[in-house]
Amino acid sequence: MSNAIKAVIGHPFRDPNFEELETTIPLVALSATMIHAALLCWRTGHHRHIKFNADDHYNAYTRHVLVLNTTRERKPKSFHRLMAELLTDAVSRSKKDTTTTTDGDAIAAVDFDAMED
Repeated sequence: MSNAIKAVIGHPFRDPNFEELETTIPLVALSATMIHAALLCWRTGHHRHIKFNADDHYNAYTRHVLVLNTTRERKPKSFHRLMAELLTDAVSRSKKDTTTTTDGDAIAAVDFDAMED
């Protein structure tokens, strides 16, 4: 793994105000930026391959970092819950054999009742 990737991913973070570990802001911001870039491939309604270039997506990345830092400042408990749950979910899923997941399992994991119509 490159040093640049290690710097972004880092290690799980422990906020002294909470027990659970959290994933890092740079990792979540990078993930959101990659999703943003993937969605841009569909901007016209048809898929168009776009080579990912970090410089082209720097502004999106810094906006994600800004939103996450602002959320941490304004709503620390909600921010912590989000970041801790993201880490817990990622770690628990990485330990499972993903080849045995069924379509029913995937659907069962979605909380449709919590979604607005």
